[in-house]
Amino acid sequence: MKIYNGRGALVRAIKITPRVVPGVVLVADGGWTDYDEELEVDFGGNPGVLTSSDPCGCDIQPWNTINVEMEKWDGPFDHDIDRPLRVIELGD
Repeated sequence: MKIYNGRGALVRAIKITPRVVPGVVLVADGGWTDYDEELEVDFGGNPGVLTSSDPCGCDIQPWNTINVEMEKWDGPFDHDIDRPLRVIELGD
C-alpha cells in the first residue's frame, strides 16, 4: 500500500488485524530510508517521511499522530525479506 500525506509517501506491505482500530494505520518506526526520487516514495518504510520537523509545542510530539491516506500500490515493491542486508561498519 502507498501511505501518504502532503509531506511524503512510503510503500509497505500491510496486514489487517483486529488489534488496530479501524481507520488507524500503524507504521513501525525504525525503517531505513530508501527514497526513490523518480516515484517520490520511500520503499524503506520510514515514517519520518510523513512527519514535519517543525516544533509544535511543549510535550507535543508530531510523530505520534499523523494524518495520512492510503491507496493500493501497483508499482514496484520488494518485501523486506527480499531486500539486501545493510551493514554499517564503524571506523576506528
